[in-house]
Amino acid sequence: MKQPKENYFIKQYEEPKSIPKELSYVFHKKIEDKEITNFSVSNQLCSELFIQDKEDNLFKYNLKPLEGESTYKQVPFVLGELQKKDLLDIKMLKNTLILHYKEYIEILDLDDNSKVKITLNADQILATSKTIFAYAKSLKLLYKYNIKGRKLAQYQVKGTLIDMSYRDGLYFLSLISQKYHIYHLNPRSRAGEEAYTEVASKYLQELGKQIKAPQFSMLNKNDFILRLDNNKLYYIDNINTTTELIFDKEISSFETDCKARVWILSEDNLYSFHQEIRYKQPFVFFEKFYSFEDTTSWHSLIIEADIPEGTRMEVIVDTQHGPSLSHMNSKHFNEETTHYINEKNILLYQEVGKRLLIRVNLYSDSTQVYTPAVHAIKTLFNKSSYLDYLPAYYSENSESLYRFLAVFQTLMDETSTSIDTLADLLDLSTTNDEYLSWLSQWLGLVRDYRWPQDKWRLFLQRAPELYQKAGTKEGLSDIIELYSGNVPEIEEYMDEPEKRNENPFFFCVKIDADFSELEIAVITSIVEEFKPAYTQAKVVLNNNLKDNPNLILNESVLDYNSVIK
Repeated sequence: MKQPKENYFIKQYEEPKSIPKELSYVFHKKIEDKEITNFSVSNQLCSELFIQDKEDNLFKYNLKPLEGESTYKQVPFVLGELQKKDLLDIKMLKNTLILHYKEYIEILDLDDNSKVKITLNADQILATSKTIFAYAKSLKLLYKYNIKGRKLAQYQVKGTLIDMSYRDGLYFLSLISQKYHIYHLNPRSRAGEEAYTEVASKYLQELGKQIKAPQFSMLNKNDFILRLDNNKLYYIDNINTTTELIFDKEISSFETDCKARVWILSEDNLYSFHQEIRYKQPFVFFEKFYSFEDTTSWHSLIIEADIPEGTRMEVIVDTQHGPSLSHMNSKHFNEETTHYINEKNILLYQEVGKRLLIRVNLYSDSTQVYTPAVHAIKTLFNKSSYLDYLPAYYSENSESLYRFLAVFQTLMDETSTSIDTLADLLDLSTTNDEYLSWLSQWLGLVRDYRWPQDKWRLFLQRAPELYQKAGTKEGLSDIIELYSGNVPEIEEYMDEPEKRNENPFFFCVKIDADFSELEIAVITSIVEEFKPAYTQAKVVLNNNLKDNPNLILNESVLDYNSVIK
């Protein structure tokens, strides 16, 4: 039975419809083999952190020790009783200690035991590998020093500086008129320009005086971690979405590192959390197909979707209501409307009307790691059913028969479609990737997956012509040009009378030096396949040495990756 032409609408999505992803912080590591009282992380090295224990011993902690290496390496420095008396904080860098006292800052180089003293009554300091920032609250000044203690600049701070953080520059949190602001310091500002720019955060400004002394740490130029007085940590992104980090212990301090991990000191132990993508909130979207005829009979829905195990795609259809798409919501779908769960081929029955309204609900799995993704929705309408070919008696109250016959009709439709599209599978320009490999075997070729798919198609199309010229200079040049897009330079010793007696069956193929290793390997295999069997050939990098061709050809030939010592 010949199938009539399909009537259908299709909606394809450039970006698949899926649950919006959210960044979530997940527990990663706990360091509990030492009683930790202080720590700091490196702004540059994500493999090291620095620890101070209850006996004031200082350690470098290696997060990625090699086999046989110790996790801890003690820093050769001991705090004396007098040093502890007025000590406010210790900042530990790779080979440097910064000791923050009430009235001065001391910089100790552990390599040569040299000391530098900065006389300043600073309330806060922040240290990077090259710079030290110090804030004097009484003067409302922020000072910048290099690691040798030389003053580089000073900045007037608006309001009261609460906390500092360093990522792609210095950021500081300031309280102005009972509202919090984050500023990014611009060290290259010119005279008359503002030295810092504000990082917009609606969430921060809404806190106002609810919070007395928040602590923050930047992850990048827009996202940051905020600690509030209620001992909770929040991740705030660039669109002011707020996510709470679940941590049920008392927090002493926290920092973030260059991999956006959060390190929390609590009850003498150190905990780390890293970012993971999660799909938390169910996602709903609507689609509407419009036929302009009240008598349109909607036959079926075909949904192209990925539905990982544990996730759920719920589809609801209705033809009885016609609100605009912008106002559609769940109230437009009555309780009798059928729900289809994880079905990609949905057979509709007696769905008649101008409009077909579709609501799709997407739910992640229990771990919130996976999401369904809808790529396209196709609907068939005014399609004849096998039921139409039976006597009228069978058409009355015949939903079960309609659906039963639809099973066989669907199988026949698929078979008819396969027959109708068979020619496309045998056409090199339209066949799919699977059949492309199969068609290669028709020519006695094993597909080389190192070739881009479009170039392999073109190679198969030109294979009869190219293999007729196999073993010739022209044929070799043509196929290398087809693959690389460049005409190679092929030089033969037969073209050099003085070299002809040395090896008349040798030639070299010069290619540009900017090819990748993979591309050079493919070109080498092409040369081996298409050169005459009795010849020797080498692929060499051209390197634009045209001014002195003797270096490549007349004296010696350098293989790819050769090293001259």
